[in-house]
Amino acid sequence: MNFSFHKPKKDQCGLCKCYREGSEDVKANLEKEYLAHILEKETVREIKNSCKEKAKNDTKVLRLISNKLYT
Repeated sequence: MNFSFHKPKKDQCGLCKCYREGSEDVKANLEKEYLAHILEKETVREIKNSCKEKAKNDTKVLRLISNKLYT
């Protein structure tokens, strides 16, 4: 028994996968939802990056996190 598992390079959600692999009809039906999904994804990434930068630059944020983790 020689089992192996493929580890995907990058995960994709079901909506993105359906849109990218779907036919033209499927893409037409999903286009509005897909574009809203992509916009939301980009917005969340911007918020995440903003929070990371704030944590790097504001020592109070780092101190609060480390106090919560190590007390």
